[in-house]
Amino acid sequence: MKNLSEIVKELKGQDSYREMSEKTKISHNYLRNLVNGYDPRTKAPIQPSVDTLKKLSKAYMYSYTKLLEAAGYIDELEKIELPIDDFTETAKRIAALREEKDLSLSEVAEQLQLDEATYSKIEDAKIEPTGMILKKIASLYFVSTDYLLGLTDSKNWHSQIEGSDFVKSFEESPSAQRFVSELTESNIKDLEKLEQLWRVMHEK
Repeated sequence: MKNLSEIVKELKGQDSYREMSEKTKISHNYLRNLVNGYDPRTKAPIQPSVDTLKKLSKAYMYSYTKLLEAAGYIDELEKIELPIDDFTETAKRIAALREEKDLSLSEVAEQLQLDEATYSKIEDAKIEPTGMILKKIASLYFVSTDYLLGLTDSKNWHSQIEGSDFVKSFEESPSAQRFVSELTESNIKDLEKLEQLWRVMHEK
């Protein structure tokens, strides 16, 4: 199992500490200490608070439970207040989106490759989904993860680019319009493949 320093380093990626600080609302000096695993003044191991782990989880859509485990809180899970209150709004939005599409619990669970009982607990805010599951849910309903997390009330991701040159170029291209039409009928697996292809192109 990866330790907390390794996880935080992976989350940081190519971001500078200041960029990471803006995302998480955690000081860049403390984030640097988390990556190093110790306080340079005392040489003592870093023991982040539960609130700090919540901020990392929310900013990077990383499993809060895994962060708790890596930070050494796992044996005290029953004593810790899991972020159910924080997740209640997300659970409500996920349930509402399913109902708007007139889908059953089993149908959505199958799309997400989860068993129905597990997915039902997500809608009931009894368990917190991983970042990957949140991304799959967002793809299924064509909304942003920010909307699911309650960071914006703008349901449709395309509202973020409305009126941009990118959108105008699509509006003027019949082939692009056909692509978008086919895209809306794609399943989650196809969308994941498209995302992987985009990442490869972006890396180059």
